[in-house]
Amino acid sequence: MSGSPGYAKILRLRLFNAMISIQALQTRMRENRFAFALVFLSLLVGCRTQDLSSESTRWRLPGTGLSQASGKGSSNANLPHEERQEDIELREKHRVDKLKELELYARAALPLVGMDRAIRVQDLWNRLPRGEFESQVDYHNRITSLLGPGGFFYSPVAPQVIRYDLDREVLRLEFSCHFQLLDNDYHLKVAEDLHQTTYTGQNIFGVRREIDRMTGRIYFFVLENLPGWLKKRQASHEDLENRLSLFVPLKPDQAKAIKEHLGVLWAVSLSLDRVPWTEELHAEPTFRNPFDTHLIECCMGTNLAMVILYDRRTGELIRMLADPDLLDT
Repeated sequence: MSGSPGYAKILRLRLFNAMISIQALQTRMRENRFAFALVFLSLLVGCRTQDLSSESTRWRLPGTGLSQASGKGSSNANLPHEERQEDIELREKHRVDKLKELELYARAALPLVGMDRAIRVQDLWNRLPRGEFESQVDYHNRITSLLGPGGFFYSPVAPQVIRYDLDREVLRLEFSCHFQLLDNDYHLKVAEDLHQTTYTGQNIFGVRREIDRMTGRIYFFVLENLPGWLKKRQASHEDLENRLSLFVPLKPDQAKAIKEHLGVLWAVSLSLDRVPWTEELHAEPTFRNPFDTHLIECCMGTNLAMVILYDRRTGELIRMLADPDLLDT
């Protein structure tokens, strides 16, 4: 590019203008070297800008990794960031095949859930710790034996909200989930074993009041990925709980028939390299807030494989949602 006659002519013209400008500004800028450097730098940038605007320059399409040449003889196949049509078709075929495979796993898992042969998340938690004298291979084999089809763990999760939008013809499901705005971990509440009792408390002034005490465990899948079809909903003044929303397209007749009998099964792969952990939640009672709370949150690192909607009466698969690209990562 630098050897072209047009470029040499432009460069000589720029340098000639620079010499004239420097001579004219020397008397006024002798004491201001910083300003002189800025003027000279702007002239050099002008040369480079003219160079980039020449006809043989290759420019980059904004917002993409593709570039295009305005000169003759350019070819998209030679571009380093160009994605070939064959690669696109191969990736799409892999995605379709993976979805079919996941649907087979989902259909195979539903009878196990219906016959109560699936392991509860509480039982899984108790078996997750690795034994002191248990090798990595033995531990992996033991945990794998607890999993269902495809090597996933399947757990029913009851939605907090099930509501049909007639105008959009979608069924909205909302699940309890703890997350921060900038966090990459999403604590999906899967199950809970809570115990409530009541006792009489007394403050330092001798005032007595009934206190509600709650103890127990709450089990969470800590999701390390979120597909695009799961939407985050931040807590509000009306609802203090963060949630994950799922929108399922359904015709009104189908939604009306299935709404009261809808079951939701979450399938996850376990992150065995992430040690399960617990977090304690403890709140002391006061006169204005007579609640004594001591809860243990049991957290398991997981990767979401799919969400399965089914009819609890028949075990029939209604819809399977998955993102194979996200699962591969």
